[in-house]
Amino acid sequence: MQSKGRLGGRLPLTGRSPVRLAATILALLTINASGESLYKAGQGTFDVKVADNIVVTDPVQQREVSFRVLYPDGDGPFPVVAFSSGGFCAARTYDGITAHWVSHGYVVIEPTHMDSPDNAKPFDRSNMDMLMPTRLRDVSFALDALDDIGQQANIASRIAPEGRAVAGHSFGAGIASMKAGVKVKPEFQGPWGEPYDERFQALIVLSAPGDGPELGENPYSNLRLPLMATGGTADVGRGYDPSMSPAEFRRITYQQSPAGDKYSVILTDANHFLGGLLCKREDSGEPDPGAITIVGAMTTAFLDAYIKEDPAAREFLLTADMAAITNGRLDYRHR
Repeated sequence: MQSKGRLGGRLPLTGRSPVRLAATILALLTINASGESLYKAGQGTFDVKVADNIVVTDPVQQREVSFRVLYPDGDGPFPVVAFSSGGFCAARTYDGITAHWVSHGYVVIEPTHMDSPDNAKPFDRSNMDMLMPTRLRDVSFALDALDDIGQQANIASRIAPEGRAVAGHSFGAGIASMKAGVKVKPEFQGPWGEPYDERFQALIVLSAPGDGPELGENPYSNLRLPLMATGGTADVGRGYDPSMSPAEFRRITYQQSPAGDKYSVILTDANHFLGGLLCKREDSGEPDPGAITIVGAMTTAFLDAYIKEDPAAREFLLTADMAAITNGRLDYRHR
Protein backbone atom coordinates (compact mmCIF):
# COMPACT_ATOMS: atom_id res chain seq x y z
CA MET A 1 0.00 0.00 0.00
CA GLN A 2 1.14 3.52 -0.71
CA SER A 3 0.02 6.24 1.62
CA LYS A 4 0.07 9.93 2.31
CA GLY A 5 -1.84 12.01 4.80
CA ARG A 6 -2.27 15.15 6.85
CA LEU A 7 -3.08 15.38 10.53
CA GLY A 8 -6.01 17.50 11.58
CA GLY A 9 -6.69 19.13 14.93
CA ARG A 10 -9.07 18.96 17.81
CA LEU A 11 -12.75 18.83 16.96
CA PRO A 12 -14.53 21.72 18.68
CA LEU A 13 -17.24 20.22 20.88
CA THR A 14 -17.62 23.16 23.21
CA GLY A 15 -19.71 26.31 22.84
CA ARG A 16 -23.43 26.82 22.33
CA SER A 17 -24.09 24.43 19.46
CA PRO A 18 -27.65 23.01 19.51
CA VAL A 19 -26.33 19.46 19.69
CA ARG A 20 -24.13 20.08 22.72
CA LEU A 21 -26.73 22.24 24.47
CA ALA A 22 -29.45 19.63 23.92
CA ALA A 23 -27.22 16.89 25.31
CA THR A 24 -26.66 18.87 28.49
CA ILE A 25 -30.32 19.80 28.92
CA LEU A 26 -31.60 16.31 28.19
CA ALA A 27 -29.09 14.69 30.53
CA LEU A 28 -30.26 17.00 33.32
CA LEU A 29 -33.99 16.90 32.73
CA THR A 30 -34.90 13.41 31.51
CA ILE A 31 -34.94 11.77 34.91
CA ASN A 32 -38.06 9.76 35.62
CA ALA A 33 -39.61 8.93 38.96
CA SER A 34 -37.41 5.88 39.44
CA GLY A 35 -34.26 7.96 38.99
CA GLU A 36 -33.36 6.61 35.55
CA SER A 37 -31.63 8.85 33.04
CA LEU A 38 -30.60 8.59 29.42
CA TYR A 39 -27.38 6.63 29.03
CA LYS A 40 -24.28 8.84 28.57
CA ALA A 41 -26.23 11.69 26.99
CA GLY A 42 -23.49 14.21 27.73
CA GLN A 43 -20.02 14.43 26.25
CA GLY A 44 -17.70 11.72 27.48
CA THR A 45 -14.40 12.05 29.30
CA PHE A 46 -12.30 12.32 26.14
CA ASP A 47 -11.74 15.34 23.96
CA VAL A 48 -12.18 14.49 20.28
CA LYS A 49 -9.39 14.92 17.77
CA VAL A 50 -9.48 14.59 14.00
CA ALA A 51 -6.99 13.38 11.41
CA ASP A 52 -8.26 14.11 7.92
CA ASN A 53 -6.96 13.47 4.43
CA ILE A 54 -5.46 10.13 5.42
CA VAL A 55 -4.89 8.60 2.00
CA VAL A 56 -4.10 4.95 1.30
CA THR A 57 -3.93 3.21 -2.06
CA ASP A 58 -6.34 0.28 -2.27
CA PRO A 59 -4.77 -2.43 -4.45
CA VAL A 60 -8.19 -4.01 -5.01
CA GLN A 61 -9.86 -0.89 -6.43
CA GLN A 62 -6.54 0.41 -7.76
CA ARG A 63 -7.32 3.89 -6.51
CA GLU A 64 -6.48 6.14 -3.60
CA VAL A 65 -9.05 6.13 -0.80
CA SER A 66 -9.19 9.06 1.62
CA PHE A 67 -10.21 8.58 5.25
CA ARG A 68 -11.27 10.94 8.02
CA VAL A 69 -10.42 9.63 11.48
CA LEU A 70 -11.96 10.79 14.77
CA TYR A 71 -10.16 9.58 17.89
CA PRO A 72 -10.13 10.17 21.64
CA ASP A 73 -7.39 12.33 23.13
CA GLY A 74 -6.28 9.58 25.48
CA ASP A 75 -3.98 6.58 25.73
CA GLY A 76 -6.49 3.86 24.85
CA PRO A 77 -6.52 1.34 23.41
CA PHE A 78 -9.91 2.04 21.82
CA PRO A 79 -12.20 -0.13 19.65
CA VAL A 80 -13.06 0.94 16.11
CA VAL A 81 -16.30 1.93 14.37
CA ALA A 82 -16.23 2.08 10.56
CA PHE A 83 -18.85 4.61 9.43
CA SER A 84 -20.43 4.98 5.97
CA SER A 85 -22.04 8.36 5.31
CA GLY A 86 -25.33 8.89 3.48
CA GLY A 87 -25.45 9.25 -0.29
CA PHE A 88 -23.70 12.42 -1.50
CA CYS A 89 -23.14 13.48 2.12
CA ALA A 90 -19.84 14.46 3.75
CA ALA A 91 -18.63 12.33 6.64
CA ARG A 92 -17.93 15.45 8.71
CA THR A 93 -21.65 16.24 8.80
CA TYR A 94 -22.24 13.29 11.16
CA ASP A 95 -20.10 14.61 14.01
CA GLY A 96 -23.19 15.13 16.17
CA ILE A 97 -23.26 11.34 16.62
CA THR A 98 -19.82 10.03 15.65
CA ALA A 99 -17.94 12.52 17.84
CA HIS A 100 -20.20 11.52 20.72
CA TRP A 101 -19.01 7.93 20.34
CA VAL A 102 -15.41 9.09 20.25
CA SER A 103 -15.78 11.15 23.43
CA HIS A 104 -16.84 7.92 25.12
CA GLY A 105 -13.83 5.95 23.93
CA TYR A 106 -14.11 4.83 20.30
CA VAL A 107 -12.07 5.48 17.17
CA VAL A 108 -14.33 6.27 14.20
CA ILE A 109 -12.98 5.75 10.68
CA GLU A 110 -14.93 7.39 7.87
CA PRO A 111 -14.10 6.56 4.25
CA THR A 112 -14.53 9.50 1.89
CA HIS A 113 -16.72 7.67 -0.61
CA MET A 114 -16.60 8.54 -4.30
CA ASP A 115 -19.88 10.48 -4.03
CA SER A 116 -18.73 12.63 -1.10
CA PRO A 117 -18.81 16.40 -1.71
CA ASP A 118 -15.43 16.55 0.05
CA ASN A 119 -13.66 14.97 -2.92
CA ALA A 120 -11.55 17.28 -5.06
CA LYS A 121 -13.55 16.33 -8.15
CA PRO A 122 -17.36 15.96 -8.31
CA PHE A 123 -18.66 12.44 -8.66
CA ASP A 124 -19.09 11.35 -12.27
CA ARG A 125 -22.67 10.10 -12.35
CA SER A 126 -21.93 7.98 -15.39
CA ASN A 127 -20.26 5.67 -12.83
CA MET A 128 -23.42 5.15 -10.76
CA ASP A 129 -23.33 1.39 -11.33
CA MET A 130 -20.03 1.26 -9.44
CA LEU A 131 -21.11 3.44 -6.53
CA MET A 132 -22.42 0.62 -4.36
CA PRO A 133 -19.47 -1.73 -5.03
CA THR A 134 -16.88 0.97 -4.27
CA ARG A 135 -18.64 1.93 -1.07
CA LEU A 136 -18.80 -1.70 0.02
CA ARG A 137 -15.09 -2.08 -0.68
CA ASP A 138 -14.24 1.21 1.08
CA VAL A 139 -15.74 -0.02 4.36
CA SER A 140 -13.76 -3.27 4.37
CA PHE A 141 -10.65 -1.41 3.26
CA ALA A 142 -10.95 0.73 6.40
CA LEU A 143 -10.04 -2.43 8.33
CA ASP A 144 -7.55 -3.73 5.76
CA ALA A 145 -5.64 -0.45 5.98
CA LEU A 146 -6.04 0.00 9.74
CA ASP A 147 -2.30 -0.25 10.49
CA ASP A 148 -1.46 2.31 7.82
CA ILE A 149 -4.30 4.61 8.93
CA GLY A 150 -3.17 4.34 12.55
CA GLN A 151 0.42 5.20 11.65
CA GLN A 152 -0.55 8.22 9.58
CA ALA A 153 -2.83 9.53 12.30
CA ASN A 154 -0.21 8.79 15.00
CA ILE A 155 -2.69 6.63 16.90
CA ALA A 156 -1.45 3.13 16.11
CA SER A 157 -0.88 2.36 19.80
CA ARG A 158 -4.36 3.63 20.71
CA ILE A 159 -6.26 1.21 18.45
CA ALA A 160 -7.43 -1.91 20.26
CA PRO A 161 -6.54 -5.21 18.56
CA GLU A 162 -10.21 -6.23 18.58
CA GLY A 163 -13.65 -4.64 18.84
CA ARG A 164 -14.99 -3.66 15.41
CA ALA A 165 -18.43 -2.20 14.67
CA VAL A 166 -19.89 -1.00 11.38
CA ALA A 167 -22.40 1.82 11.09
CA GLY A 168 -23.97 4.12 8.53
CA HIS A 169 -26.79 6.49 7.65
CA SER A 170 -29.33 6.16 4.83
CA PHE A 171 -27.48 4.73 1.79
CA GLY A 172 -24.53 4.23 4.12
CA ALA A 173 -26.77 2.28 6.50
CA GLY A 174 -27.61 -0.04 3.63
CA ILE A 175 -23.90 -0.45 2.91
CA ALA A 176 -23.16 -1.18 6.58
CA SER A 177 -25.93 -3.78 6.75
CA MET A 178 -24.54 -5.56 3.70
CA LYS A 179 -21.14 -5.74 5.37
CA ALA A 180 -22.91 -7.36 8.34
CA GLY A 181 -24.63 -10.10 6.35
CA VAL A 182 -27.65 -8.66 4.50
CA LYS A 183 -27.88 -10.49 1.17
CA VAL A 184 -27.15 -8.62 -2.07
CA LYS A 185 -28.01 -9.85 -5.56
CA PRO A 186 -24.85 -10.80 -7.49
CA GLU A 187 -25.47 -8.18 -10.18
CA PHE A 188 -25.24 -5.43 -7.56
CA GLN A 189 -22.15 -6.69 -5.77
CA GLY A 190 -19.68 -5.47 -8.37
CA PRO A 191 -16.36 -7.09 -9.28
CA TRP A 192 -15.22 -7.86 -5.71
CA GLY A 193 -17.83 -10.44 -4.77
CA GLU A 194 -19.79 -11.13 -1.60
CA PRO A 195 -19.82 -7.99 0.57
CA TYR A 196 -20.14 -9.70 3.98
CA ASP A 197 -17.17 -9.00 6.26
CA GLU A 198 -16.85 -11.35 9.22
CA ARG A 199 -14.54 -8.98 11.12
CA PHE A 200 -17.43 -6.76 12.22
CA GLN A 201 -19.05 -7.65 15.53
CA ALA A 202 -22.01 -5.25 15.73
CA LEU A 203 -24.12 -3.10 13.40
CA ILE A 204 -25.74 0.33 13.78
CA VAL A 205 -28.04 1.60 11.03
CA LEU A 206 -29.44 5.13 11.07
CA SER A 207 -32.54 5.39 8.84
CA ALA A 208 -31.71 2.26 6.86
CA PRO A 209 -33.35 1.86 3.40
CA GLY A 210 -35.08 -1.32 4.59
CA ASP A 211 -35.85 -2.73 1.16
CA GLY A 212 -34.70 -2.30 -2.41
CA PRO A 213 -34.11 -3.98 -5.78
CA GLU A 214 -30.49 -4.76 -4.91
CA LEU A 215 -31.40 -7.09 -2.03
CA GLY A 216 -31.59 -10.85 -2.43
CA GLU A 217 -34.29 -13.29 -1.33
CA ASN A 218 -35.01 -13.13 2.41
CA PRO A 219 -32.20 -10.62 2.65
CA TYR A 220 -32.11 -10.27 6.43
CA SER A 221 -32.01 -13.96 7.31
CA ASN A 222 -28.20 -13.90 7.66
CA LEU A 223 -28.08 -10.75 9.77
CA ARG A 224 -27.17 -12.39 13.06
CA LEU A 225 -24.93 -9.70 14.52
CA PRO A 226 -26.19 -7.47 17.34
CA LEU A 227 -28.14 -4.65 15.67
CA MET A 228 -29.47 -1.23 16.59
CA ALA A 229 -31.72 0.38 13.96
CA THR A 230 -32.92 3.98 14.33
CA GLY A 231 -35.48 6.07 12.48
CA GLY A 232 -38.36 8.48 12.94
CA THR A 233 -42.08 8.80 12.37
CA ALA A 234 -41.37 11.54 9.78
CA ASP A 235 -38.45 9.65 8.21
CA VAL A 236 -39.35 9.60 4.51
CA GLY A 237 -35.87 9.90 3.01
CA ARG A 238 -33.95 7.40 0.90
CA GLY A 239 -35.84 4.36 -0.29
CA TYR A 240 -39.01 5.09 1.64
CA ASP A 241 -41.99 2.95 0.62
CA PRO A 242 -45.14 5.11 0.92
CA SER A 243 -47.30 2.01 1.33
CA MET A 244 -45.87 1.74 4.85
CA SER A 245 -45.59 4.21 7.69
CA PRO A 246 -42.09 5.70 8.07
CA ALA A 247 -41.69 3.92 11.40
CA GLU A 248 -42.63 0.54 9.89
CA PHE A 249 -40.25 1.08 6.98
CA ARG A 250 -37.29 2.04 9.18
CA ARG A 251 -38.02 -0.98 11.38
CA ILE A 252 -37.65 -3.52 8.54
CA THR A 253 -34.01 -4.33 9.27
CA TYR A 254 -34.83 -4.91 12.93
CA GLN A 255 -38.07 -6.82 12.33
CA GLN A 256 -36.90 -9.16 9.55
CA SER A 257 -33.52 -10.17 10.97
CA PRO A 258 -33.22 -13.18 13.30
CA ALA A 259 -34.19 -12.44 16.89
CA GLY A 260 -31.51 -11.98 19.50
CA ASP A 261 -29.62 -8.77 20.40
CA LYS A 262 -31.76 -6.64 18.10
CA TYR A 263 -32.91 -3.12 19.06
CA SER A 264 -35.25 -0.62 17.39
CA VAL A 265 -35.16 3.11 18.17
CA ILE A 266 -38.00 5.14 16.57
CA LEU A 267 -38.38 8.81 17.48
CA THR A 268 -41.66 10.68 17.23
CA ASP A 269 -41.51 13.46 14.61
CA ALA A 270 -37.86 12.81 13.71
CA ASN A 271 -37.11 13.08 9.99
CA HIS A 272 -34.45 11.49 7.81
CA PHE A 273 -31.80 14.11 8.61
CA LEU A 274 -32.90 15.08 12.14
CA GLY A 275 -33.58 18.56 10.85
CA GLY A 276 -30.28 18.77 9.01
CA LEU A 277 -28.14 17.65 11.96
CA LEU A 278 -27.22 14.64 9.83
CA CYS A 279 -25.86 15.45 6.37
CA LYS A 280 -26.59 19.18 6.90
CA ARG A 281 -29.38 19.32 4.35
CA GLU A 282 -30.84 22.80 4.02
CA ASP A 283 -34.29 21.44 3.15
CA SER A 284 -34.61 19.29 6.29
CA GLY A 285 -36.68 21.57 8.47
CA GLU A 286 -35.83 22.81 11.94
CA PRO A 287 -32.84 21.21 13.70
CA ASP A 288 -33.84 18.44 16.09
CA PRO A 289 -31.14 18.42 18.78
CA GLY A 290 -33.27 16.34 21.14
CA ALA A 291 -33.41 13.53 18.58
CA ILE A 292 -29.70 13.56 17.90
CA THR A 293 -29.02 13.45 21.64
CA ILE A 294 -31.26 10.40 22.07
CA VAL A 295 -29.74 8.63 19.07
CA GLY A 296 -26.23 9.39 20.28
CA ALA A 297 -26.97 8.09 23.75
CA MET A 298 -28.78 4.93 22.62
CA THR A 299 -26.13 3.98 20.08
CA THR A 300 -23.39 4.59 22.66
CA ALA A 301 -25.18 2.24 25.05
CA PHE A 302 -25.34 -0.34 22.26
CA LEU A 303 -21.62 -0.01 21.44
CA ASP A 304 -20.69 -0.24 25.11
CA ALA A 305 -22.86 -3.35 25.52
CA TYR A 306 -21.65 -5.27 22.46
CA ILE A 307 -18.19 -3.93 21.66
CA LYS A 308 -16.88 -3.12 25.15
CA GLU A 309 -19.11 -5.84 26.70
CA ASP A 310 -20.15 -3.54 29.52
CA PRO A 311 -22.86 -5.26 31.63
CA ALA A 312 -24.25 -1.91 32.83
CA ALA A 313 -24.91 -0.83 29.24
CA ARG A 314 -26.56 -4.16 28.48
CA GLU A 315 -28.73 -3.84 31.56
CA PHE A 316 -29.79 -0.34 30.50
CA LEU A 317 -30.80 -1.55 27.04
CA LEU A 318 -32.85 -4.40 28.45
CA THR A 319 -34.54 -2.79 31.44
CA ALA A 320 -34.68 1.02 31.27
CA ASP A 321 -38.06 2.70 30.79
CA MET A 322 -37.13 4.55 27.59
CA ALA A 323 -40.54 6.15 27.09
CA ALA A 324 -40.40 7.72 30.56
CA ILE A 325 -36.76 8.77 30.22
CA THR A 326 -37.45 10.55 26.90
CA ASN A 327 -40.78 12.05 27.94
CA GLY A 328 -42.67 9.73 25.60
CA ARG A 329 -40.69 10.52 22.47
CA LEU A 330 -38.98 7.16 22.02
CA ASP A 331 -40.72 4.03 20.74
CA TYR A 332 -38.13 1.47 21.81
CA ARG A 333 -38.21 -2.27 21.19
CA HIS A 334 -35.85 -5.22 21.51
CA ARG A 335 -36.06 -8.88 20.61
